[in-house]
Amino acid sequence: MSTAVALPSQTLTLGEFYAWAERQRDGRFELEDGRVIAMAPKRALHVRTKLRTCLALRDALAGRGTGCEVFPDGLTVEIDDGSAYEPDVLVQCGERLAPDAIAASHPLIVVEVVSPSTNQRDMTTKLVGYFRVTSIRHYLIIDAAKRIVVHHQRTEGETLAPRIFAGGVLALDPPGISVRIEDLFPPAPEEG
Repeated sequence: MSTAVALPSQTLTLGEFYAWAERQRDGRFELEDGRVIAMAPKRALHVRTKLRTCLALRDALAGRGTGCEVFPDGLTVEIDDGSAYEPDVLVQCGERLAPDAIAASHPLIVVEVVSPSTNQRDMTTKLVGYFRVTSIRHYLIIDAAKRIVVHHQRTEGETLAPRIFAGGVLALDPPGISVRIEDLFPPAPEEG
């Protein structure tokens, strides 16, 4: 049985956060403006959606020679010295990460599957934070309960172009792939 982790009361730098998080045996954490934020346990629908999204992106990249790799949660996206997020899925492009890497060096696509406790933060604070990272071109916010995807894309001129999908095909360029929206979600439970 796990016990609650006491979060640091003082603000931490990124280096201090990594050292603190390495010592924790339970839980997942993010850093925002120097404050440690504990991540809530995931529900089955959330985990199924993360898996489906990871597989859909992996399949879209397969054999394309993009030099990109898909990662489920676990790798950190460093925003600045006081903020680091752990997206549910990310696509890392460029040089292959070292086996002991804990942060993505060139994240291109980041994905958050929202839950009631994270919805507001995913749509605001993380949106701003992720696009402070110059390599990020796509941020997908997936609402598994409503089966919609909000796609924010950095376009030429550094503007953001948001689009909402409930079906169809989502083109992600770069890296020049497409995924069917339906493939990002687990099958709906049969009625009756």
